[in-house]
Amino acid sequence: MTSRLFYTCSAIAIAWLLGANHLRADSPVGPRITIEPERIDLGIIESLDPILTPVSITNTGDQMLCITPQDRPVSDMMTKHWLEPGESAEINLRFEPKGAGPFDESVSFQTNDPTREHFKITWIGEYRPKVSIALPINETMPPVLQFGIIPVRAKASAALVIKSHDPDFFIRDVTTGDPHVECEDIHHQPTPNDPIYKSQATLKFTINDTCPSGLANSTATITLHTRSDPSDPNSPHADQELSVLVTARIRGHITADIPFIRVPQAFPNEPFSEAIRLTSDNGPFKVTACTVIESTLPGMTARTEPIPGEDAVHLILEGTGGTALGMFRGYIELATDMPNENALRVQFHGFVREKPLPP
Repeated sequence: MTSRLFYTCSAIAIAWLLGANHLRADSPVGPRITIEPERIDLGIIESLDPILTPVSITNTGDQMLCITPQDRPVSDMMTKHWLEPGESAEINLRFEPKGAGPFDESVSFQTNDPTREHFKITWIGEYRPKVSIALPINETMPPVLQFGIIPVRAKASAALVIKSHDPDFFIRDVTTGDPHVECEDIHHQPTPNDPIYKSQATLKFTINDTCPSGLANSTATITLHTRSDPSDPNSPHADQELSVLVTARIRGHITADIPFIRVPQAFPNEPFSEAIRLTSDNGPFKVTACTVIESTLPGMTARTEPIPGEDAVHLILEGTGGTALGMFRGYIELATDMPNENALRVQFHGFVREKPLPP
């Protein structure tokens, strides 16, 4: 009797345990979120252009998952805010550097996952600007911000950092003198860990997608409000101007064998002519207009001649050395029938010098 009772109780206990496990397996767990990656190492970056970083989000639960970004620009980029059980979605988060040096920045999200109601995606790395300037500037030539080669109809941004001994200096104004080049003061911060400089400002220069092909040069004038002698804490504050040369080569399908026309020597009141070769990697093209602009030597003209058997032309600069000796420069603007390249620009420069006397 005792033995039969023991086996009966054991059977009931085992059945109860199996039933409990079955109930736990079948019971709902709710939404569950999995994120990959949560921490993104961008390494060392040198461009201020936005960086798109893909992040995968999966609902591993058995109920609908809701994701709510706490940052509006992130919300605007998301195409999925609700995920069915087992569904995954990829979002491209945009990161934009705000200043020079190491960064550790995050965007926050809320979810209806009871085990993880909040989470963050974090970017780490270091931004190194193309140019860093320390005040005061003692050089005779202005600093140069070089963008390098930019495809036509593309936009590019780069940073210039200005450091100062003056903790209270700031950027009052920036003018570029070129409608294709823009500048904004995006970041100003103290530098307590720098043993020499007390503060720095980061300027974001942007070459717009409207810039014509060819060599682009622009002189930016930066108005600083700082001490007359930044290293002297007792010197008075005043406005100062700093010039920066911004350069880029805008490259499309039509390119020159050399980026500018150089006139090695021109003599007073004597004609001269120099040419470069323009070619296309996108089939034949025609030059519909050719105009000299911003020339410091009067009377300059330009024309093109097709090169037989090639998708190329000679661009010819002609003029007469004036009576004034010295350097001259300017641009040739070309209109073509190539799509998106109806305005090309080629720089020229040269020197008018005395003609050597015959032996």
